[in-house]
Amino acid sequence: MRKKSAKQRTPAEVKEEFVFKGTTISGWAREHQIGRHVVYGLLSGRLSGRSGQPHKAAVLLGLKRGTIVT
Repeated sequence: MRKKSAKQRTPAEVKEEFVFKGTTISGWAREHQIGRHVVYGLLSGRLSGRSGQPHKAAVLLGLKRGTIVT
């Protein structure tokens, strides 16, 4: 079984943090210049975050390990 990195989180944990901080998903997406539909897609499991904006969002949210190339 693959060990999960300490920084990786589940979509449920990310949603819980949004509620805890009082941050909206749309506001977070706007702040990071990512389409809100991308964030909703990642948190619902419709998107995997392999490349492009979904990858950037997944890394920033802590859903996956990776680097963001600008």
